[in-house]
Amino acid sequence: MDSVATIPDRRDYGKPSRTLRGELVKSQAEKQIADYFYINKIKYSYESQAKTDLSAFRDNISKPDFFLPDYNVYVEFWGLIDVSNPVLRNKYKEDMRWKKGHYYKNHLKFISLYPWHLNDIDGAFRAQFKLTMGKDLITGPVGEKSVYALSISIRFRDSLLNGLPDGVGPPKLDLLYAPYYFVEYDSFTQGNFLYERVNLASKGLIVLEGQKGGVVDFAVHSGNIPTIAMSGGFIGCSTFQQVELGRSEIAEKGPFSKFNANPVNVTKGEAERLAQIEIAKNLSETFSRKLKNGTVSTKTLRPSQNNVRVVSIKLVNIPLISAYFTFKSRTYSRVLQATTNRLLADDFLYCTVGQRHQSNQAVLLCDECGNLACKDHGKNCASCGRALCANHVSSKGIVLKKYYCPDHVPV
Repeated sequence: MDSVATIPDRRDYGKPSRTLRGELVKSQAEKQIADYFYINKIKYSYESQAKTDLSAFRDNISKPDFFLPDYNVYVEFWGLIDVSNPVLRNKYKEDMRWKKGHYYKNHLKFISLYPWHLNDIDGAFRAQFKLTMGKDLITGPVGEKSVYALSISIRFRDSLLNGLPDGVGPPKLDLLYAPYYFVEYDSFTQGNFLYERVNLASKGLIVLEGQKGGVVDFAVHSGNIPTIAMSGGFIGCSTFQQVELGRSEIAEKGPFSKFNANPVNVTKGEAERLAQIEIAKNLSETFSRKLKNGTVSTKTLRPSQNNVRVVSIKLVNIPLISAYFTFKSRTYSRVLQATTNRLLADDFLYCTVGQRHQSNQAVLLCDECGNLACKDHGKNCASCGRALCANHVSSKGIVLKKYYCPDHVPV
């Protein structure tokens, strides 16, 4: 709420600022809110453009701050509710109550934002949106002109092309921004074992996928280690900050055949609860002691969900690049987490001759059928050097075997 009868002291209120969309707003706080809408591709109108013909908005005093046409909801920022001037603060609260009354009287939906919400505008707005609209806000990081996410490494091509078999051509690249929650936790549990106090403590970071809430990575800072798989593919992203990048700048790094973003289907509250459940379910320690009678007494200590405290939680949009390599009639893919250049999936680790199996040995692509063969299932022709899988190579000799393609098998 910015238009009140009493003119605020600019030292208390802020200075006019220009948004990413190019419009002038009355304060840095309103710029932060407007830029949040712009980055998350939420259509909005500001002040006079947000007015309607309803009686509640015919006077300047009740001009709405923002209007979101896709959701038919107004957004009010009560920026002076904690202003230092007591006279102005009390007058502002009266005007705020008056304006809220008109919203209720006219059955208009509105979302309230306060100065303390600006510390976590994403979490605050999503919570207020769900409270008002009765459903979650679903947005992605990709806007019309910019992307708000982690940066793509300048060396991502080197990682995608490293260790490829001979004969593979340039890949087709798809770019996807996927949301992940990074949850810092601190768990502490006490219990009694044979009249002595025992403790179970653990601090760490757990990474949850933002669409379905599954655990994708984990790291322990100190204490006991929960039995959760640590892939290492995402933990390294925790030290990077999200930035706003132009879509044209990103496209120049590709070019990418597809450019998409997954929506966030899990709220922060749900992510926090899922992280607590995972830690409580997978963290334990067993204490044992040999008694005087020779028997061994044991006790397993586990935390409850309430024993797991979430220290911080943040939603991060991470760029994932899928590279598709075509050889003969077959297509092989690699998926790269493009901020720290960690391969998340790699078809070139698997031999496709017979039953598909993993092989860390050198591989080759069969020049006849396109199969990917490991060292045991692939050979080079002794005459022409062609790479062939076991289905298309012939061997000669008993002691010193040699392998030949169909065109060069000795008579």
